[in-house]
Amino acid sequence: MQPSKKGLAGKLAAYFIESKLTPLLIAASLVLGYMALQITPREEEPQILVPMVDVMINTHGVSPQEVERFVTNPIEKLMWGISGVDYIYSTTQTDMVMITLRFEVGTELEPAVVRVHHKLREYAPEVLLPTHLPLVRSYTIDDVPFLGLTFHSDQKSSYELRQISNTFAQKISEIPNISLVRTIGGEPRVVRIVPDTTKLKSYKISLLEFLPAITEGNVLNRVGKTTGLSEEYLVEVGGFLQDTKVIEDLVVAIKAGRAIRLKDVAAVIDGGAQRADYVLHGTKTNHAQSAVTLSLTKRKGTNATALAEMVLHKMEKLAPAHLPTDTNYTVIRNYGETAKEKSNELIKHLLIASISVMFLVALALGMRSSLVVGVAVPVTLALTLFIYYFLGYTLNRVTLFALIFSIGILVDDAIVVVENIHRHLHLQRKSGKHVSLSDIIVRAVDEVGNPTILATFAVIAAILPMAFVRGMMGPYMSPIPVGASYAMIFSMGIAFVISPWVGKLIYKKEGHENHTNHEDTDKHSFLDQVYFRIMHGLLASWKEKVVFFIFVLLMFGGIGALMVTKTVRVKMLPFDNKSEFQVMIDMQEGTPLEKTKQVAQEMANYLTTMDEVHDYQIYVGTSAPINFNGLVRHYFMRKAPHLADIQVNLLPKHERKRQSHDIAKSVRPALKAIADQYGADLKVTEVPPGPPVLSTMVAEIYGPDYEKQIALAKEVKQAFKQTEGVVDVDWMATHPQKIYALTINRKVASLKRVSIDSIVRTLEIAYGNIPLGVYHTDDNLEQVPVKVELPLAKRQDIEALLQLTVISQDQSFVPLKELVTIETSAQGNAIFHKNLQPVVYVLGDLAGDEESPVYALMDLNKKVKNISAPDGGQLSIMSSHQPETTEHYSLKW
Repeated sequence: MQPSKKGLAGKLAAYFIESKLTPLLIAASLVLGYMALQITPREEEPQILVPMVDVMINTHGVSPQEVERFVTNPIEKLMWGISGVDYIYSTTQTDMVMITLRFEVGTELEPAVVRVHHKLREYAPEVLLPTHLPLVRSYTIDDVPFLGLTFHSDQKSSYELRQISNTFAQKISEIPNISLVRTIGGEPRVVRIVPDTTKLKSYKISLLEFLPAITEGNVLNRVGKTTGLSEEYLVEVGGFLQDTKVIEDLVVAIKAGRAIRLKDVAAVIDGGAQRADYVLHGTKTNHAQSAVTLSLTKRKGTNATALAEMVLHKMEKLAPAHLPTDTNYTVIRNYGETAKEKSNELIKHLLIASISVMFLVALALGMRSSLVVGVAVPVTLALTLFIYYFLGYTLNRVTLFALIFSIGILVDDAIVVVENIHRHLHLQRKSGKHVSLSDIIVRAVDEVGNPTILATFAVIAAILPMAFVRGMMGPYMSPIPVGASYAMIFSMGIAFVISPWVGKLIYKKEGHENHTNHEDTDKHSFLDQVYFRIMHGLLASWKEKVVFFIFVLLMFGGIGALMVTKTVRVKMLPFDNKSEFQVMIDMQEGTPLEKTKQVAQEMANYLTTMDEVHDYQIYVGTSAPINFNGLVRHYFMRKAPHLADIQVNLLPKHERKRQSHDIAKSVRPALKAIADQYGADLKVTEVPPGPPVLSTMVAEIYGPDYEKQIALAKEVKQAFKQTEGVVDVDWMATHPQKIYALTINRKVASLKRVSIDSIVRTLEIAYGNIPLGVYHTDDNLEQVPVKVELPLAKRQDIEALLQLTVISQDQSFVPLKELVTIETSAQGNAIFHKNLQPVVYVLGDLAGDEESPVYALMDLNKKVKNISAPDGGQLSIMSSHQPETTEHYSLKW
């Protein structure tokens, strides 16, 4: 009888079982894996290529509706035609339009930004006024700060701390691969010229007369060059403002033959700007101190762990020379360290999983067989790590989870091959025939080769579709299907190439003719006997087949019932145990900065009563360093007096018992009580375990009338509040802020020969909104602007402002109160769009026993169905797509 022809597996095993290349392949694989482990960048979050581009336009309109018609709608139509744009979101206010473009997954950032700029340059002049110049900004995952340093002191002011932190920022920026160092908090240095309104009135001087005096006195022009006997000279005329005494001596006006200088009618102050925000740092033992934060971002593909270590090492070297003794700095974020911890922890679990697999194989097939599998596992993982590096992935919690997930399936091929080798060795010993060990192993591998190949590609076919999931979830989770698929292919090749060689080496040393009794016995184990009995029955009896089939159906139905009965709760991803969370405070629009600070401080004081809290930072009027969640939600735009963020930093995981999610849940009720006391909206936000979203629960309200959409959204918002487990309920509808509208009496202005421009510019100067140049100094790392502004008390008193005078064309002085009338109004609601359709968002988070959106959505759907549309019709409820038209009212989850 002719021997059967070998398949692919048999041919590979026959070639490599005697080859001297095989041990070199093992060594090369392990070396490649080790090198990949060392040089692959380690990061907190996986790299997601989903570019976002903001187009911001400053506008001046009567109402948001007018701006929507003439600015938002035309620009949205232009942007919607750009290839690769997946979603368009916009916010329209009276004075500003922001349009956010989210491109399709995998779109490269630079070409996307170029397409946006090209479209705006080509068509925007046709739809925008020259004053409405759009500003384009792009964002990626690398714009999330990987390191945060907070400088704090109970002796230094926030102005002084900013100067100190700027020194460190300049030095840190010199480190290679640092992308941007941003200073948060502290008053920047400014030269303020503060007029005395009484003296202005006495000298009959208008604020407008300050402009030429300052701007013309701060000019240096190069007018030419001249040649001497031996060299050439450049000729300059004028001079810059480099001394406050020079500014004080600038001549503002000539009255009765006398020069009126700035110091005669104003004070010149070189110091911090008017406070626009607060940054505070506190711990359980120390009260809140003045603080300034540096947030550091890195270049794409840089190892966050190594870069963070470089920065902190440089900080230690710089501190003795540049950090005053009464000032300290605290590392409030170190994603490099957390990435390192996660990598080390997951690698440790990887080793544990590998040893566990070897132990189980040893129990079933013996120690020698477990050693064969033990060689296959690290070689496969090493090659998979190299592929991750080759494909541009970073080492993060998702890629390392993919490796751990892969262990459960990548050992299958090796186990099948080793088990069949083990069986053939046993059969050969029973037969008594002498066959070489190599032939036995090759025959065993060849026998299971084709089924193993089929099973391998069947597993890949089941896993790989996850790589084609749309949206952010696709690239976020893609390392799992990609890594597992490559691992399966490598494990199959290793099972056919390396396992036979290792098996021969191990079995040969033991001597395959003389094995211990437990491997030679003909007795079957208890599990074998149970298996044989079941299978004989199923193969022989139709009755048992039917019973078994019914049993399988019942089991399948029972598993489905576990979800319905909530015995097992469905959830997309488990919560991660982070060392931070944030508290977002939204006071009513128009709330002063000091009031917002008071509320934030009260909440921070409560947080320090929690044993797990290490420290906190309060950001009032400015945003905290954003995380991945905040990047998508545009938390960096939270810059207003009524907004505050509290960054809560917890003890390291090994120093506390509770998970970060449990801590965040436990503080929410008390914080909510404080927020309700002051009429504030509160959100306790955590870094999500998966890709970020606008909120865990989002209801989008569409319809033909925006005011009625808001009314409908109010009912949906109430339904959110009445649903168990739904917390942090909010909506994206602004509270009307009070406006003092100074209406110019054009007839009176014309009769008094006062230009409207002079009225507007006088008020702009009074509020410090007209830049007058730069103060030229060598001892500051930031530009120092020069500006004129009235004292704060005068700016806060609208009646006092109207006492200012303007110069008419006949050089007479006319008080503003004779030219304007005060009217009180309210700012209109902002208008939101999604893909060109007006929308109102209702947001909510989940907390409690059921933290899966599945159950909350089922409850909310019942409540929402009872809500009637404003037009009396049925409210359409959608889940997968936006409505085709907004002629009828609809809700999309």
